[in-house]
Amino acid sequence: MSSLDQLLAGDEIGAARPRTKAPGSVPSGVQKGTSNLRKTFAGIPLTDITTLTSVDVKCDVLEPFRMDRMILSAAAQALHIANIRTGTKPLNISGNPISGNAFAHDAINSELSGYTAQPGTGITLSVYNSTGATVKLSGGFLGWAAL
Repeated sequence: MSSLDQLLAGDEIGAARPRTKAPGSVPSGVQKGTSNLRKTFAGIPLTDITTLTSVDVKCDVLEPFRMDRMILSAAAQALHIANIRTGTKPLNISGNPISGNAFAHDAINSELSGYTAQPGTGITLSVYNSTGATVKLSGGFLGWAAL
């Protein structure tokens, strides 16, 4: 388990909480030492989404990254978000897509609580363009990265 997962494990539904052996002892499997986190940004690759198509766009990360929020450009808000996946773990538990407007830069209460993306697995954004024109997908994820 990465230091980022250990620090944020309490935020995930069903996350296992480490058991302590004795008061003040370090739980088994937990490494001693300090962990540095920083708030950072992971960009979504600029992608043209043609009319009436569904596309999976992969956002690679260079270090462990846990997203807090996704922000889409004004043009990309016309898209429907079918799912956001970290590796194979989906964040949308419904079969219904989410309007891109929910991820506007000034949207209220649009925080995400997800899994930690690792280098090589990244974050995959599944989008659908229901408009009559090509839409440029751009934006990114705000979150925490481990140093």
